[in-house]
Amino acid sequence: MNILVHKSNSCFKEKILENGLIWKECEMNLSRDIQSTDDIYTEDINYILNKYKPHNKYPSNMIDREKCIFFTLKEDHIPTDKWRNLEIEVNSSELIAEKLFVAPLSLLDLITSGLVNKYPTDVIKGIAEHYWNNCFPLSDYLANKEIIKSTLKKVWKVWDIEYIPEVLYMDTVPGKLLTIVK
Repeated sequence: MNILVHKSNSCFKEKILENGLIWKECEMNLSRDIQSTDDIYTEDINYILNKYKPHNKYPSNMIDREKCIFFTLKEDHIPTDKWRNLEIEVNSSELIAEKLFVAPLSLLDLITSGLVNKYPTDVIKGIAEHYWNNCFPLSDYLANKEIIKSTLKKVWKVWDIEYIPEVLYMDTVPGKLLTIVK
């Protein structure tokens, strides 16, 4: 049993309890001028990642960041921004295992930094490729967590980052499976 944590804004609490966790359609483009990390949205990150996604490679061919619910593992205690003050938990065993994947949350910060600091396209592309090359089914990640983390810590030494997993669920989550923590 692994507890997954989803963070949202408390203004959505009633809607989440009523409708569950659902994804929404968003228009993706980077036509505006990005000056700071406050100007970056999930849709911007998705745009970059989808632009360089290998569609013929497992598990990236099973992942659609526009149609998933984002979680972290409770045991990782991942902090978030001040806007996400609602913490929601779900037991991963209640979800469809084949629709659960992990991806490197730590690389999203590098993409954000690249967009703000106007990194060259090939650098952003390289970061996105590392992202897709380091996605795993959740069950594989959990079975090999220490090996994955220690290997990627060595590989990513140049960036001075660790592998922090973001859990992606390729479906909606009914409200009856959710526990509001705070």
